[in-house]
Amino acid sequence: MPNILAFVRHVLRGSEAFAKIRKSSFEKLFDLPTRQFPVSCKLIHSLLSPQLRCNQEHTLWSVFGKDHLRFSLEEFGTITGLNCGSFPDGYEAPDNNRKDANKQKGAHKDPLWQKIVGKYDNITIADLADDLEHDHQMDEWRRIRLALIIILDGVLIASQQIHRPTLRYVQMSGRC
Repeated sequence: MPNILAFVRHVLRGSEAFAKIRKSSFEKLFDLPTRQFPVSCKLIHSLLSPQLRCNQEHTLWSVFGKDHLRFSLEEFGTITGLNCGSFPDGYEAPDNNRKDANKQKGAHKDPLWQKIVGKYDNITIADLADDLEHDHQMDEWRRIRLALIIILDGVLIASQQIHRPTLRYVQMSGRC
């Protein structure tokens, strides 16, 4: 996480795209003390490792010493400054229990995917980061969207060993 955030800060420093990100709900991510992350990440991982089973949605309970610790979306929002409130009307949460829930098959056919990510559906976040860093002719519209996808799929929603953009988040970034 700290490497990705430091990368985005470095590549976009002084740009209109970074100014927009700093004015968004992602602002607080860039205020985190990244030099302390190696130690903090180990501590956070040990605290958040699922140690107790609970039926509360979006809540983890861990054991630290003899004490039980609760970590929910409310605490996550407090720490990160991100809006973790109710979803807007009409929002449809993804059903991760579906057999094909995480499939990206055909993502490269989506017009917004093609405009932001390109023509490949097996592209990685590292590929997008490389484009962001080296394509000096890229327009601001695409730069900010690639940065948002890198933050979302590489930091906040990182759920795979090799981080890849998710069609759902590519489409969301195209609407902002």
